[in-house]
Amino acid sequence: MALDVICPKHCPELRADIIAFLQAPGPFGAATMLSWMESRDDYGRLRAFGPREEKIAAAASAARIMAASLSAAELFIIAKHKVKDVLEAAAEIPLDMDVQRHWFHNDHGIMFFEKPVIMNAFSKDAETQHTTPVAAISWSITGGIMRVTAWADTSKFLGLTAKEIPSALGERPVPLKDVRRVAAAVGPLISCASLVTPLGQYMSSIGSEDDPRHPQRVLLSACLMLKQYVTARSVVEAPRSSWRRINAINPQLGKSVTVIDKREVKKNPTNEDVESPSSRVLSVRYDRRGHWREYKSERFSPELREHPIWIPAHWVGHEGLPLATRSKVTRLTR
Repeated sequence: MALDVICPKHCPELRADIIAFLQAPGPFGAATMLSWMESRDDYGRLRAFGPREEKIAAAASAARIMAASLSAAELFIIAKHKVKDVLEAAAEIPLDMDVQRHWFHNDHGIMFFEKPVIMNAFSKDAETQHTTPVAAISWSITGGIMRVTAWADTSKFLGLTAKEIPSALGERPVPLKDVRRVAAAVGPLISCASLVTPLGQYMSSIGSEDDPRHPQRVLLSACLMLKQYVTARSVVEAPRSSWRRINAINPQLGKSVTVIDKREVKKNPTNEDVESPSSRVLSVRYDRRGHWREYKSERFSPELREHPIWIPAHWVGHEGLPLATRSKVTRLTR
């Protein structure tokens, strides 16, 4: 299946493929594959002896937990023309935002992107920064602990891994034919990052990483935007040709995905910039950048106070006014 564009009908089958990978035994199952990724900081020993037993046991436990979560997960998908809006809003989420459990719709879910999102791969401490296309982000919340997992295109991520890690140690990259063989056994998607944090520390756990496409930022942005201005809700079923495969993995898995179409947020939904002419008269027209706004005052409805609202970038002032000229100056103070 080509992952350049993911249609809603593909989501149930992709979820089934991920679960099959997580439950698979042997060298290409999740327990072994994830333990290799977790051990890549000790690549010299890893290549000679393989992952340590404790790494394999920990990876097997994590795989079982993720498989159980995905079996109960609600399926979501972000249309390709909305991915840009989600990324813009994700970049503006403040690190001190007090994240609430109900913002995520369900304790178990997976968010697909019709157009994969390019995210950073490997540690930001690496000498060379690389990126990989991420097709989905899954999450599970259990007892106040949240796990967020990014799922990347298997061929592209393994190809990057097979090239980056050996080159960092002055060794030859893994042959392309071996990468293709492993990718075919794993399936279309593989975990490229799995982050575990207390829900109360959701944003602070991101730390000082100023990464606007951090999986936790993108997931929170998408979930919050899904709570705004719903205009149409439809259900799309997986193709009948994939039903037998899904049933073979788990008969309890759903074969449909809910598609939520969103209308554009009004340019000025709260009239926050409109005041009476006697108190304020604009002499210029200027652009206001997109931002999150929390409606905490009791004069707003309970529904509006429930979660932050994304206010997209918009123009302030009448069209006939001259445009304001502003220059950005960055000042170094310490």
